[in-house]
Amino acid sequence: MLNLPDELVAHLRAGEVILFLGAGASAKAVSPDGTKVALLGAALGKLLAEHFLAAGEWEAYYKEQALTHIAQSVIANAGREATERFIADYLKDVQPATYHRALSKFRWRLLATTNYDTVVEQVYEGDPVGRLQDLAPWVRNADRIDDYLRAQNTLVYVKLHGCIRHVNDPNASFVLSSEQFNAAREGRSNLFNHF
Repeated sequence: MLNLPDELVAHLRAGEVILFLGAGASAKAVSPDGTKVALLGAALGKLLAEHFLAAGEWEAYYKEQALTHIAQSVIANAGREATERFIADYLKDVQPATYHRALSKFRWRLLATTNYDTVVEQVYEGDPVGRLQDLAPWVRNADRIDDYLRAQNTLVYVKLHGCIRHVNDPNASFVLSSEQFNAAREGRSNLFNHF
C-alpha cells in the first residue's frame, strides 16, 4: 500500500492537487482485443520507424535513437499528416486500464498530460454518474476554456502535446520532435502560459 504524506492527502481531499500525467500513465491501457497498447517513447519510435522507414533501418540506425530523432526522420519522409494519422489510428482503440477509472473519483485542481491518447477522456465520459467533475480538454488556444474556468464543477485537462481527437489540426499538432516542441508554443501559448 502506498503511504502518502499527510499534507498531500489533505490537499488531495480539498481538491487542490494538480496531477501531471506523463507517458507512463497510459502504460497499461490496451485495446479490447489486446493487440494494441499505449506506447511509451521507445516503443512508439520503433513502431514509427518500422512502418515508415526502409526495411532494416530500425535495427541498423534507429534502435538507439530517441523518439524525437526518429519522429523527425519519419516526418521528413512521410509528412506530419501521415505520421499523426498513423499514431491516431493506432491509439484510437486503446482503452483505460482498471486503475485509470479511479481518476474520476477524486476532485483535482487541474489535470495535465503530454499523452496523445484519450484514456483520461474515456474515463470521465464513461462515468457520468460517479465522476466528481466534468472534464474539459484544452488542446489549443482556440478552445473556449474561459467558460470552463468559471464553471464550478469543471476540471480543465491540459493536453500539452496534442490529442488524437485533433489529428492534423495545425494549431494542435502532435509534439513528436524537438522542432515540433518549439513550434507548439505558437498554437498552444495559452496552455503553456496557464500551466
